[in-house]
Amino acid sequence: MIMDKKCEIVQDLLFGYKDNTLHNESKKIVEEHLKTCENCNKIFQDLKEEENNISSEKKEIDYLKKVRKNINKKNKLLIIIGIILTIVVAFNICIFSYYYKEAGKLQVFLEDDITQEQMEEIESKILEIDKNANIKYYTKEDSLNEMKSKIENKELLSGYENRK
Repeated sequence: MIMDKKCEIVQDLLFGYKDNTLHNESKKIVEEHLKTCENCNKIFQDLKEEENNISSEKKEIDYLKKVRKNINKKNKLLIIIGIILTIVVAFNICIFSYYYKEAGKLQVFLEDDITQEQMEEIESKILEIDKNANIKYYTKEDSLNEMKSKIENKELLSGYENRK
């Protein structure tokens, strides 16, 4: 198709017309020309369609950005929850192992004048209840020294050393 000067001018104005930035007089010229010129009208329709495609692509990109942002937030949240759970589990394991070690201890305080026969009888009764019991015998002096090593204020134990 042969393009005349009016078509060239209108095609230069089509972007402004599409964006609604033309003065009223220029707008009227473009509208009148589009009514009569099939070629310029086709170019204008292609221009609007291209803008719609770009707009829909932009919407898709914006949607994908939102999805990615939400996924990143969820991943960060999952990582934080995982770290907290790991800390809680590790803490519970430490407490359980300490409790298991300490709860398994049984201290029986016996009189100094206990016989070997009585000690063996007590030991057999304890082993009936717990076959894995680890029985150690301490004298009062051993127990007192152990308590002294654990207590900072040694004066609290004064007076117990010579008691019978």
